[in-house]
Amino acid sequence: MSATELTTTLAPTTTFAASTTSAVTTTIMTATTVVLATSTTVISTSTTESASKPQPTLVVSQTSGLDPKGTLVTISGTGFDITKGVYVFVCNQVKWDANRRCVGGVNLDGSSPLSQWISSNPPAYAKGLTIPYMPNGSFVVPLLVRAVDETTKLIDCSIEQCGVVAFADHTRRDDRSQDVFVSISFTPKP
Repeated sequence: MSATELTTTLAPTTTFAASTTSAVTTTIMTATTVVLATSTTVISTSTTESASKPQPTLVVSQTSGLDPKGTLVTISGTGFDITKGVYVFVCNQVKWDANRRCVGGVNLDGSSPLSQWISSNPPAYAKGLTIPYMPNGSFVVPLLVRAVDETTKLIDCSIEQCGVVAFADHTRRDDRSQDVFVSISFTPKP
């Protein structure tokens, strides 16, 4: 793949590369960001030090022009550690702290289309509620992407930046190795 590179220094190093393909791919590993034009948007974030392990990556079937009332998208994940469960849904950030707000909550009974829990070894109480990884650490799930959390009204992704995120489930809350953020945007409200 040929690419023209443009380099901009941010915190601490960011590299942008334009490609001859058609959409946006972003890969973030530790403090480096690479932006390539491809057919879908991919962002991978990891604090894992080992270069030999695959990095978690998400591909979202549609990332822009989303209907604020809801668009069903397909999320494909690769490079995840099958021993660590992850949640997948729409949030304003991936870091698990007081500033993170998400559309919908954790899918406690498996009935919500707004979030997915991916785990091949869930706690006993969650058997049947999670979607298992494929043996290679990948998964494909549907996700209903909305701009506003209708229950809490604490977030409106049509006016603040949000993304489809993956992060370690509550059994490994402080583990940042599975963090991924894919930026999304909604059509303006009429």
